[in-house]
Amino acid sequence: MRARPRIQDAGLIYHVTSRGTRRGEIYRSDADRHHFLRFVDRACGVDGLICHAYCLMGNHYHLLVEAPAGNLSVAMHRINSGFAKHFNLEHDVEGHVFERRYRSWVMGGEARAMEALRYVVRNPVRAGICATPEDWPWSSHAATAGIAPRPSFLTVGTVHGWFGATALEATTNYRAFVDAGLDAPVQRPTLEKLIDRGTLDEIARANETYGYSLREIAQLVGLSPATLSRRLRSKRW
Repeated sequence: MRARPRIQDAGLIYHVTSRGTRRGEIYRSDADRHHFLRFVDRACGVDGLICHAYCLMGNHYHLLVEAPAGNLSVAMHRINSGFAKHFNLEHDVEGHVFERRYRSWVMGGEARAMEALRYVVRNPVRAGICATPEDWPWSSHAATAGIAPRPSFLTVGTVHGWFGATALEATTNYRAFVDAGLDAPVQRPTLEKLIDRGTLDEIARANETYGYSLREIAQLVGLSPATLSRRLRSKRW
């Protein structure tokens, strides 16, 4: 079945992510991460992609981006396809590096984009890799907070504009906002609590943030996993 066409209008901010096949690692070394960021840099230069935030984990990544030319798919193909070819050559392997097409969510306004930004840069803390976001060198947080050099492809103007009129005010408020984030506790909320009203937003949050499988969710809401997957795809794409 053909995938639904993605919304690719100019001016939209997207939260984009992609994960390794069978949850396998997509970065085996810091060199791999450097190469991945070079492809992001290339997409920004060639395709006009605007990168507001990023975080590279072990088996997945997160980006917060804009595509003013309405060509998000072109830019993401350049990143994922280019990196996959590099990975296979570098590690002498074959096959798919990523499990599927990249996944993307349109941020429906500044408030949602800010929450997504915080979610992205707190990913390593949530995973238990580090104690604070600035401890993780493979995200945009330290650069946006003004405590590390800014990569050439990272744009901080829009994000700083959300938090203050001056650079000092923006970085101070940004750090406070990120530090105030609440990470998922070890004991996850129950599905019944997460899916109180049975909305797609609640279902997506239970699946993406708290790791409940579509099969578990389907048993609760009385739908098949396939139906849930189809409805979530139509919402995101």
